[in-house]
Amino acid sequence: MLLPPPEIPEPEGEHKVGVTEFEVQDGESFVHVTAWYPAVNNAEGERLPYMPAYLAEALGEQQGFPGELMTDERPTESIIDAEVLAGQHPVLLFNHGYGSFAQQNLTNVEQLASYGFVVLALGHPGHSLIMKRVNGALVPQQQSVAISANDFDVDIANSISTHIERIRQSQSLVEWQQKAQQYEQDIMSKAVSNFQPWLENNQLLLDALPSIASGTQQTRLTGHLDLDKLAAFGHSFGGSIASHLAMNDERVKAGVNLDGQHYSFSLNPNNASPICFVYTTDTQLQGVTHDYSWMDQQVAKANSGGGCEAVFTGAAHMNFSILNHLPYLKYAGILGSIDSKVMHNASNALLVQFFDQHLRQGPEMIAPAGVELRIY
Repeated sequence: MLLPPPEIPEPEGEHKVGVTEFEVQDGESFVHVTAWYPAVNNAEGERLPYMPAYLAEALGEQQGFPGELMTDERPTESIIDAEVLAGQHPVLLFNHGYGSFAQQNLTNVEQLASYGFVVLALGHPGHSLIMKRVNGALVPQQQSVAISANDFDVDIANSISTHIERIRQSQSLVEWQQKAQQYEQDIMSKAVSNFQPWLENNQLLLDALPSIASGTQQTRLTGHLDLDKLAAFGHSFGGSIASHLAMNDERVKAGVNLDGQHYSFSLNPNNASPICFVYTTDTQLQGVTHDYSWMDQQVAKANSGGGCEAVFTGAAHMNFSILNHLPYLKYAGILGSIDSKVMHNASNALLVQFFDQHLRQGPEMIAPAGVELRIY
């Protein structure tokens, strides 16, 4: 607690960043949405805090740290309910990792918004680590769905490494699917059982987007959503959702999976949407290092819509989150050896380039510094 507060990187695009929240409901089902968007250049006002106390407390309890160590009430670059920049903007759905939270990739979504994208981050009721509703009520994660590092012993951690290597060595898409299915049954069964509720939440939001765009459901975003330029990205389990949507929902034109398993049941040989699979090499679990590089290469090669694979050498799983900006977490094995600024700049560059190319006909991607990139 005597360490200086971490540096908060500012977005680099030409636009200021606005943030708003709303909920989409169908009967008793609902999903909470935090939306980041390009704001008018003279926007001013109250800003979203970097790590509010309620969120820090839940995160600290999950990771085994005092909540006070995580709390950071400094203002971000996200201006609450700022006026939206004129025009219609491409839309990106963001799904956080399993047991995480909508604000997980704050600096990535601010960057995307500053470059003219609208990012809709889903809060999954009872599945997100904690979710604050529009009325202020807190919805914590249900214990029945919680997964933590304590659920894995050294034998399971070693088994994960074995499965990863088997999948990576697949010589065909059929072989990949068989080995991925075995991994899901042996290790990932609890996560797989919760895939459908997350998918339904995304479909609930997707179904509501025309009403939100037209103003039938009033939000700040009325008239500003270009639903012909709609894509998805996510981290970990949220990355699995993103690549599934891009491969199976015609409304989703592209997807980025940040270090998440692409599940065997998500395969669609007729897919024509580009997908980028992004991997880390330095994830620690029970003292065992997991290298996920090129794990889904058979899927990437077979993706008729094109896309890419990218390896962030030295990155650990949670470097793809705002924990990346807490360098002392390297000593706890939560972050990898990659420099936090290199990680931040590279992940931002990859996301902006990919969506700019595939949603706005921008230039072909080039590898960010510190990243090995294969383009298909």
